Amino acid sequence: MAIEIPTLPVTGEVILTAWGISVRNSISEINPSGEGQGDLLSVNSARDGYDYTDISALAGQFLAVNAGGTALEGKAVGGSPIGAMDWNTTIGALYSANFADADADTNGTRGDIFDAGWTRRGSAAFEATNSTGDLDASGDVGRPAHYILASGSTDGIASPAIIGSWVLLEAIAAVTGSAVATIQVDIFASFVTTNDSDASGPALLDVNGSLKFAFIASGSNFHVLPGDTDTGVAKDTAWHKFSFRIDVGNNQIDYLIDGTERVSNTAVTQDIWPVAAGGKAESSNNVLIGPIVVNHT
Repeated sequence: MAIEIPTLPVTGEVILTAWGISVRNSISEINPSGEGQGDLLSVNSARDGYDYTDISALAGQFLAVNAGGTALEGKAVGGSPIGAMDWNTTIGALYSANFADADADTNGTRGDIFDAGWTRRGSAAFEATNSTGDLDASGDVGRPAHYILASGSTDGIASPAIIGSWVLLEAIAAVTGSAVATIQVDIFASFVTTNDSDASGPALLDVNGSLKFAFIASGSNFHVLPGDTDTGVAKDTAWHKFSFRIDVGNNQIDYLIDGTERVSNTAVTQDIWPVAAGGKAESSNNVLIGPIVVNHT
């Protein structure tokens, strides 16, 4: 037997009692005439109607339910990071370096990172993990594999100078389908000594190895360069994640320590790009440089 379904009104309610279906205000709620092409229709946070979500700015991302379970949000598409040996030769959004004997030795033989665009200055020496800590505990990290940058010898280590290159940013956009808005550089590091020095610390360096954007020890706290700006974080010898977040469109940089923004909207220095990620030690400070991650989103 055929079931005749009446034409839905613009507003009001139709009850199909035999099937237990209730359609309320259907047409008025999902009328797309005032929305943008490609907008996504989803149930609203109150679960009593529908919302349109503008996804035009989410190219190259996937949609996921937010932490509250109330809406959809864009998430960057993950992928395998480009390892330290391939920073100079591979295009992608995510670069990483986790130093180890196999790819970070200093014996001058072919096959280490210094044959692949990385730079070692002075007597910077690799040291494998030599102490342990607690599970996922920032207060008891242990000592991950790292490079030792000793004071008084102008030690340094630097990645290939690719960060902020217009060519690389355009190439990443071509590969991922999405223009790069933000570059975040995370450098895991420790100050073995925390004497005042404006030339020692985890940093973004120019092609000559000079600190251009850096975390340094000054007075009682960590400061940042340029400008010798106080982060408000007491300096110590613990391992930290020192981060540089570059706003490409606005030519600004934010500085974060362990994920918390400490200095904001610093104007970037021009005529120095692209830069390298790494660190340097001069004067009276020893610095340990551990894993490095560069993410383009």
